[in-house]
Amino acid sequence: MKGNEKPSKLREKTTRMPSIQLERKAESIRGYLAHVEKPDLSEYARGVAFTQLLKDLLLEAEPQFLQDYLKGMEHTLVGPKTGLYNRGRPDALYGNLVIEFKRSLSKSLEDAKEQLKKYLAILLSKPEERRRPLIGMATDGIEFRAFAPRFNVTAPSLSPDDISLVEIESANLSSMAPGDAYYWLDRYFTRQTGPIAPRTKQIVEDFGPTSGSFIHAMNVLDGLWKSVEKDSESQVFYDSWQKYLRITYGGPVAEAELFLRHTYLATLAKLMVWVRLTGATEPPGEKELRTVLNGQYFSQRGIQNFLEEDFSHGWRGMRRGRTRSS
Repeated sequence: MKGNEKPSKLREKTTRMPSIQLERKAESIRGYLAHVEKPDLSEYARGVAFTQLLKDLLLEAEPQFLQDYLKGMEHTLVGPKTGLYNRGRPDALYGNLVIEFKRSLSKSLEDAKEQLKKYLAILLSKPEERRRPLIGMATDGIEFRAFAPRFNVTAPSLSPDDISLVEIESANLSSMAPGDAYYWLDRYFTRQTGPIAPRTKQIVEDFGPTSGSFIHAMNVLDGLWKSVEKDSESQVFYDSWQKYLRITYGGPVAEAELFLRHTYLATLAKLMVWVRLTGATEPPGEKELRTVLNGQYFSQRGIQNFLEEDFSHGWRGMRRGRTRSS
């Protein structure tokens, strides 16, 4: 526990699997690390060894995983012909992950980040890709750095210089317990460990201010806000929000970035309570999502004064045509 951090009052428990199964995965991780810790191992060899590790760890839970992962190895990306950077070949492309291998990440991290920005610029040149929470991952097979791209979603085209990478997480498999290393990899690649208890640490990792979910949501909210910020209804809510903050903090502290953060947090709180009440494992449909966001879902169940009039509620006009993308 760090500093003055208070212990959570929520009942928390760790997700577990049978010890025999976990030990088998631990042996795979130890064998893999012994191989990739060789300093002269090439980037390609590291990528191949990592693929074998993922097969040993994850294939049993997700049979289709290996086939899908192999399809994304050395996959050529093609962007607009008019773009300066219109072709790229990441080492691996799987789901929302773009992976770049290096022989030594400590020596080549900046180069890896430049390569990731190039690949992400090509992917994000397609409007449909901007709806996905893409993550760039730089690794030498032992050390991993995960980044979420921050960019202007309203820009018609993007170059690598238009993208900033926000580091959301790092891990070093050699310094982690094998079980922790397995769960870390599973969280990024398959999430097949079964239902996970809502531990505070996991919630912060998945939804906190350095998470990929947060960065992606801020990209989307920023673009949506720019499209409606001059509307009179939007300005009324924004001005009221600023007024309350001035009263609370005794001075002008409000900026649009903070407004978007408050909107994100209010929306996340509503969705988390909705999940708790329904026990759902899938996102709500369009119609139910609207009732959750405007508070009608809660008031119909006798839950009063639960964020019905928060400031994200003022975005209802904007949501009429864009709810799903956000």
